[in-house]
Amino acid sequence: MSKWFGVNETTVHNWYKRDLDLAAFNRKLIDKEGSGDYVVIFDPSYLPKSGKHTPGLGYYWSGQAGAVKRGVEIGSFAVGGDAGHHTAFHLHAELTPKSEDLKAKGENLMDHYVSLVKKRKEDIAHFGGKLACDGYFGVSTFVKPVCKMGITLISCLKSNVCLYYTPEVVEGKRGRGRPKSKGAKIDWEKIDDKKLPVVQEDKEKRIR
Repeated sequence: MSKWFGVNETTVHNWYKRDLDLAAFNRKLIDKEGSGDYVVIFDPSYLPKSGKHTPGLGYYWSGQAGAVKRGVEIGSFAVGGDAGHHTAFHLHAELTPKSEDLKAKGENLMDHYVSLVKKRKEDIAHFGGKLACDGYFGVSTFVKPVCKMGITLISCLKSNVCLYYTPEVVEGKRGRGRPKSKGAKIDWEKIDDKKLPVVQEDKEKRIR
């Protein structure tokens, strides 16, 4: 390597002694090679693993197997939705602690996922401020803290979701009590087109 780099061996040794911030390195690489049209994707991934001393070894959900299996899990962030390259660039991955370790800290799995998003908050803002997750994360314990960070979350709603219209603004003298924090409950069979207007529609989808 010294021969190829044109530097002496001591310099190469010193380079390898340094810690490399891979997330910062990947961020610079994406800035250089990406198209600029981004959305950050977060998805925990199960990896089969065994052994008595493997860090983070526990039981996790495997989407491919459709079951809980013994192994490890990584919370992976990628900068995807890159319309210019039709691909996703890896940004960062972190090992998920086993349930016993989370319990000892007074946390659950969703708390851990929220903490991962918080760690990557600046990176998400740098790449457009949008975070895409699958339907597992479409719950208030994830949605509320992530949105409070100023991040726009793109996910799926649960089949039993309960949504409300934005409360109407009352002009003039208001009655007693605090202002309403939510409007009427949304009836999916009779949606109010004035409050949730259709902005795009085709044979496959309707966007409000």
